[in-house]
Amino acid sequence: MEERKKTGRPPVAPDKELVHGTLRLTRAQWEKVRMAGVPALRLLIDRWRPKKP
Repeated sequence: MEERKKTGRPPVAPDKELVHGTLRLTRAQWEKVRMAGVPALRLLIDRWRPKKP
C-alpha cells in the first residue's frame, strides 16, 4: 500500500511557536502598531533589552 501524504502545517520549533496573549495599549499606541505592522512590532520586541532590577 502507498503511504498517505501528511497534511496540515509542518511542526514548528518551540522557540518559534506563537503564543496568544493580551496586551492593553492606548488608541494612539494601537494606531502606531497598525501603521508599522505586526512584523515591525515583533522586531522591536526582539531587540528590546529590559532593565535589570
